[in-house]
Amino acid sequence: MRYLRISSVIAIGVLTLVTSACTKQADPASNTTVNQAVNVVNTVNSLEPASAQQTVSEAVGKQRLVTHFVERWGTYSNQSNFENISEALPFMTESMQVYGRQLIATGRARPSGETFFGTTTVVLSTVDGASTDASAEYTVSTQRIEKTGDSERAYYQDIVVTLQKVAGEWKVNKAVWVGIK
Repeated sequence: MRYLRISSVIAIGVLTLVTSACTKQADPASNTTVNQAVNVVNTVNSLEPASAQQTVSEAVGKQRLVTHFVERWGTYSNQSNFENISEALPFMTESMQVYGRQLIATGRARPSGETFFGTTTVVLSTVDGASTDASAEYTVSTQRIEKTGDSERAYYQDIVVTLQKVAGEWKVNKAVWVGIK
């Protein structure tokens, strides 16, 4: 959505420049205004709606990836044999997959206990952070419901997720839970 707004602002600015350049009287000696108008028209022609649309589509895809990953990563049960992490592995970079597999191995080595324990995570909002062509960071606000036996508690917790572009595809490279609210 932010890219769509930026594209709209750029288009309006360019049209304003074209209009003002074309209404000015050219200086016959330097031909400056005419050259400026041609440069502005060339700039307008270089703005491709398809690429802007692709950028918006990529941004939406990254947010969907982050939401999907966080809800899967943050939902856990001692009776699910760490399926939450196993199912998230395809969305991770190789280094994050190593970390995920270590969590699975460590968790499976511990006894799970007889009393049910589980956490369900739901994404409430996602905020864009620093971004480049190769990486992007998001702060995700979640609601988590933790159940132990017959008791239940709800709390809010953020997670910072860093994506990395690998072979043209966005993958989760890091996910860090931050303080409980």
